[in-house]
Amino acid sequence: MLPWTSHARVALYPCFGAVSGAEPHYRVRYDSLWLNLYRDGRDSTGWHRDRFSCRQPECIVPVLTLGATRRFLIRPRQGGASVAFSPQSGDLIVMGGRCQQDWVHGVPKTPGTREARISVNFQSSAQARPRAS
Repeated sequence: MLPWTSHARVALYPCFGAVSGAEPHYRVRYDSLWLNLYRDGRDSTGWHRDRFSCRQPECIVPVLTLGATRRFLIRPRQGGASVAFSPQSGDLIVMGGRCQQDWVHGVPKTPGTREARISVNFQSSAQARPRAS
């Protein structure tokens, strides 16, 4: 019997197909991922940056949406108006360049949404390491 992590890798392998076309374009290899489950519109995330997966001045962080359409907001880190996106199931949002340094993002509560949403966040171990000085 395979350990749980091996089963998870096999089950999640199709998700890597969603980002495989982006790897040559952005010159980044994604070697791990994490999942965020939003059970319904009551689950949310506040404003944040993906600091643990992006420890360099410029990173490329793709996020695949599965399930319910939910608003995805970004705004300047120092404050200001937000920009809203509504990715549908199968859509890939790519946060690139200095996005993780200069912007924050979040998924607000959406009363009335009954379906689940999963965000599949791809990580590159090379981008997760601080750049040598």
